[in-house]
Formats: sequence, structure tokens, C-alpha cells
Amino acid sequence: MVHQELLNTVIGKRGLLSLTPFTQPIAHVLRALEGGVDTLAFGIIDTVPTCAQDATQNKNSLDMTLQEAEDTYSQ
Repeated sequence: MVHQELLNTVIGKRGLLSLTPFTQPIAHVLRALEGGVDTLAFGIIDTVPTCAQDATQNKNSLDMTLQEAEDTYSQ
């Protein structure tokens, strides 16, 4: 949830950040972050199978927010 709040803040600042040359680098960082989140989530799911359902739901929710952030900065 903390990561989603951070991403929502980044999404909300797109107007301000679009005035700088940092828009494309932010999109690249967001894509890299997604890879790290996926690796961590799959590691948790594999290590603690009893948490798999909740972890998968949380990962899917975070993936949607990451995709929104990526789409915002890829435009």
C-alpha cells in the first residue's frame, strides 16, 4: 500500500514533471521498479505458499498502479 501511495503521488505530479526533461527517465525507472516488485512478490509466494493468495492479490493491485504510472510517463 505504501508503494501504491508513492506511485499515485508520482502520477499526480506528472503535470509538474512534464515541464522538465525527466519524464522519459522516470518511465524507465518505473519499468525497472516493476521488475523488482515482481521478483520480490514471486519470491514471497514461493517461500510462503500460505500467503500466496493475499500476496498475489496485492501484487496484481500494485501491478495495475505501476502500469498506470508507466502509461502516464510514457506519453
